[in-house]
Amino acid sequence: MSNFWVRYAGNRNNIIQNGDLSARINLDTLSEISHLYAIGPIEGLKGEITIYNGKSSIATIERGQPKIYSSFNYSAIFLAYASASQWKKIVIEKSINGLNNVEAFVQKMAKKNNVNTKKPFPFRIEGIIDSLNYHIIFKSDNAPHNKVEHQRVMQKFSIYNSSVQIIGFWADSESQGVYTHPDKRIHLHFMLEDNTESGHIDNIQLHEGAFFYLSL
Repeated sequence: MSNFWVRYAGNRNNIIQNGDLSARINLDTLSEISHLYAIGPIEGLKGEITIYNGKSSIATIERGQPKIYSSFNYSAIFLAYASASQWKKIVIEKSINGLNNVEAFVQKMAKKNNVNTKKPFPFRIEGIIDSLNYHIIFKSDNAPHNKVEHQRVMQKFSIYNSSVQIIGFWADSESQGVYTHPDKRIHLHFMLEDNTESGHIDNIQLHEGAFFYLSL
């Protein structure tokens, strides 16, 4: 029996295909869940939600720069969320460059440790990144939303040689494309340990010696 569960609310396709930016879940309804992890975009595409072991990091944009709030007083268009209390700690022995290679590593470690990749599961990474590119999605107008508009409203940033906490979700065939991109099985958010920066990971180079945590 697993010591974790994964759920999701809303659907990424409603944003891209239908331009629907309305809320599907309120974070305050989850605030009492122990060992909570969650990722998703804020209602109206006003920022990014990251929750790491119950700690909320709401990344938005103010005066063109990232601004972080630690609050559950927000709603999400879609949200992948989980409760997980037991993790297997695995040392990342070689640097990993790019999300495709991170996805391959997650799949390899899951299979090696008898985690069912036909079902969704959360995972974590902690340690030093050599580089990390991320975005905070922030829509400031009422223009009709579509795939092109979605790219336009991404505010992009980078960090280097930093210690980070990453929460990721593995999608099964049913949830692939719902809280991940259609051709991806993982969705990753990060936060700095002091919660001064967070967002949706677009690309990453993990330093060897970082730790990968697999939910069991």
